[in-house]
Amino acid sequence: MPCYLPSPKRHNEKLALAQKENPEYTLKDVVKPHQIRCKCSSRDSKFKNLDLPFSVIEEAVIALFEKRAITDVEYETYTNYVRNELEMVNKEITEKNSNIQFDINKLKGKKREYISKNMHVKDRDGEEERIYNKTKEDYDAQIRLLREQMIELDEEERNIEKELEVFLRILQRASDYFKNATYVQKRKIIDLTILNITIKADKQVDIRVLP
Repeated sequence: MPCYLPSPKRHNEKLALAQKENPEYTLKDVVKPHQIRCKCSSRDSKFKNLDLPFSVIEEAVIALFEKRAITDVEYETYTNYVRNELEMVNKEITEKNSNIQFDINKLKGKKREYISKNMHVKDRDGEEERIYNKTKEDYDAQIRLLREQMIELDEEERNIEKELEVFLRILQRASDYFKNATYVQKRKIIDLTILNITIKADKQVDIRVLP
């Protein structure tokens, strides 16, 4: 059931006015859920001409989330499980960082050893000097690459923790989060959590949740 705006020109004009106050505004900042319409997209359906506001679906989804609220015990059980999984990921990242640091130290040692052997060589010609400097630069490049890998691993760990924090907050208070979300976020939540939405002839909404 695709969604659409009945009067896109009016909303675009409203957006243009809003952007005078804040240039970063987009359509989602000026459109309300009740202004969006949904229409049956199946030609074979007996409801192919059915058209209703998105707010009807929104109310049904909120009621569903409130009905299926996560209990404190379920929440605690789940958070303990996921935090254990996260600890395992963090240990893996720490181990990878330790291995990378070992490789960095080894390269630094090789570079020092190379410089020690070659820095006092006299009467190097231009090609020998070029090779000497190039070899030092190669060591530095390898060390930089390994340090970048460590930074990426640290960012990955922080991202995992942040995603977990956000997801658990949504999991515990799904209905509140849904109520306060923009219509774009609402559509995303529906895509992630709901398998199928059926609108009956009397415009009652039947929802099947993803397993």
